[in-house]
Amino acid sequence: MNRYLEALRQKERNWNETPRFDFITECVLCQDHDLLQLVDCVKSNPQYVEKALLEELQFECINETHNIKDKLENSYDSEIIYLDNILFYAVGAKITLKKFRITSIEEYIAEFKEECFALYSEIYNAPSEKTLAEDAIYYRICKYLFENYKRKMNREEFDFTSLMPSDDTKTTLNEVFGGNALCRYDLLKVNVEGLEIVDDDFPHLAVRNQVGYNFCIDRRISGLASLFHHLIDMGFVTEIAFKIESVMDYQYCAEELLYGKKFSFDLTELPSLSKFYDVEAQEDNVWVTVEHSSDKVSITFEETLEDTFYDKNSMVITHVVHLEVTKSGDEDVISHLDHEYIVYELDTYISRLDNPTTKGETKIKTFKIDNARIPLKHKFQEVNVLYIIVNEVMNKKELVTEYFENAL
Repeated sequence: MNRYLEALRQKERNWNETPRFDFITECVLCQDHDLLQLVDCVKSNPQYVEKALLEELQFECINETHNIKDKLENSYDSEIIYLDNILFYAVGAKITLKKFRITSIEEYIAEFKEECFALYSEIYNAPSEKTLAEDAIYYRICKYLFENYKRKMNREEFDFTSLMPSDDTKTTLNEVFGGNALCRYDLLKVNVEGLEIVDDDFPHLAVRNQVGYNFCIDRRISGLASLFHHLIDMGFVTEIAFKIESVMDYQYCAEELLYGKKFSFDLTELPSLSKFYDVEAQEDNVWVTVEHSSDKVSITFEETLEDTFYDKNSMVITHVVHLEVTKSGDEDVISHLDHEYIVYELDTYISRLDNPTTKGETKIKTFKIDNARIPLKHKFQEVNVLYIIVNEVMNKKELVTEYFENAL
């Protein structure tokens, strides 16, 4: 079965046609041989694929739930819009809940067979309606299996160096901005006066005097685009540099404190180390280290997870947010801020779990802000900016919220 999934994956990679539908649906329309073979395999041994199907259903449902939640949270400003959105998403939420409750492949087939037949009948003129009525549900199952297979293969083949800007991207940036375009960590430093951060489905930078180019920022921090824009507009940030993912020359198509203390705006109260854990997954931790010196306070957030993020060479990748707080008169301001991937060899990472001062082998920054004057208590859309940034890049958002509880 995997050979057919792999054959489809290779075909998708080399798929240059302008799609009308998703890749698997296009394969249905052309009755692709490997897809048909995969359908036959599923029919002959449905129990063999049941685990992968249920796994992908759960993955899809979780994403759909988060999407609905985000859409509703972003409409609180207007009661009418909020209520309209509740009604609009009620149908989708009902379908998501129905998928969430599926416990077997037989149950899935019984629940969605008619829906799949109706869908494919609209777009595919099958030689036999009877055959389509039987096969439509298996086309949908194969689509789930294909997505599940791709995610697993992407993880197995992942190499942490792919997080770094590619040589092609760096060459293009040097061609566009000149030979000294990149600063330390291969970040693109841009003049904030000529910078527009476009908060879109694909957040990117548009730079004055470089009309026609779009500079895509790291997807992990894409949700911070509007916040960065706000901080620049307020004059709190005058220097900023980003890791550029790619350059395009067209427009876009349950939680407890293990030890330490929760965040306080009185930084003198913060202990040198705080550690939070998930009561349902106690190996999932958010670590907060604080260093006090005469002229600044350095705070570092790092996340370690039981389901650790490995690359293909068993290098472990974690997320770190680091900031420095200094005084501007009597006010505490964030003068430095960055996010980075920390890459550990496995032995080093095991040591890190016992000793938070252990350093990784490699760091890859996605952005850094220097010489800023962001008030520590400043809010963006009624939410503290430091909380927004840490919450955006960490996976265990409930632990981040627990730490910042007193500041929200």
